Amino acid sequence: MRKSFKAIICAVSALVICAAPNAANYAGIASPTTTITAEAVSYVTSAEVEYDGIRYGLIGKIGDTTYSEFVALGPSESSTVFKKSSYTIPATVNYKGKVYKVTTIGEDAFFAMPYVKSVNISNADNLQSIHYGAFEGSGISSITLPKNLASIDGNAFADCKSLRNVSTQKCEKLTSIGANSFMRSGITRISIPNTVYSIAQNAFLNCSSLQSVTFSKNGRLKYICHNAFSGTALQEVTIPKTVTDIGWEAFKDCKYLYDVTFAGNNDVTLYIGSRAFIGTKPLKVINNRKNAVLGTNLGNKIVYNKYVFGKTDATNKIRAIAGNYRDPFKEFVK
Repeated sequence: MRKSFKAIICAVSALVICAAPNAANYAGIASPTTTITAEAVSYVTSAEVEYDGIRYGLIGKIGDTTYSEFVALGPSESSTVFKKSSYTIPATVNYKGKVYKVTTIGEDAFFAMPYVKSVNISNADNLQSIHYGAFEGSGISSITLPKNLASIDGNAFADCKSLRNVSTQKCEKLTSIGANSFMRSGITRISIPNTVYSIAQNAFLNCSSLQSVTFSKNGRLKYICHNAFSGTALQEVTIPKTVTDIGWEAFKDCKYLYDVTFAGNNDVTLYIGSRAFIGTKPLKVINNRKNAVLGTNLGNKIVYNKYVFGKTDATNKIRAIAGNYRDPFKEFVK
């Protein structure tokens, strides 16, 4: 069952009116005011407008008469009927003489639209979040993430079979890559920005064409969650020194993976979950970590054997210390 738009819309950030000379002009008001409620936070949409084939909802918090953000809701009815294949989401929309930021791409905006081949968001500089399933199952072949994007939610690009290129070069604020976000997509390589703190479970699960992932040496990455890169075509990977936790089966069944380097950080203990590297080639492991706790599928028993690395001698190069493997990933399920 897919997430409710009502729950997703309430994640929209603080409202700020911003003037811009190149704002996109709206074309028509499509709906009256509606109320959207989830948990303790409520928002209202005061209008729905259309620009260049995309519907936008003007949103604000209940009790506040200021509506100052737009969420991109997806193609207009006419665009869907004629199966328009190319779209551009601007930084701002001009509505009734005022300029409003476009901060969000809403849940399921382009879900299951294989005829949508291109959505340009590279200059959507006010975009902060891409919500659940926004592009899932669409036909896009490439995407350039804008500089102020902060989060990619679950399933955002899942099952985008034609998606090969994801550019993160502009990203300055991206902190999280959500669960299942690129699962089973056609992505071939990815560079993780130095601002990213967590890669959630199944983020790149079964991306069978993914041959290269690059982590920043001086970034903030701390968590690589369960099955994050399982079933990919990675051949080598360097785990940054900032990483404290690698979830179970994080690199499971990476059948071409032969080289793993753990960058050094003697002050931080590395926790590695059970079966994290099972199903790889016999691994060449370069370990610069002083301490590691290796988890198993046997409760909290600490071992350094096949339960983590499979049939290799990799564990001889990992010094296991006393302690219980932890599971810190519960917060990264969205």
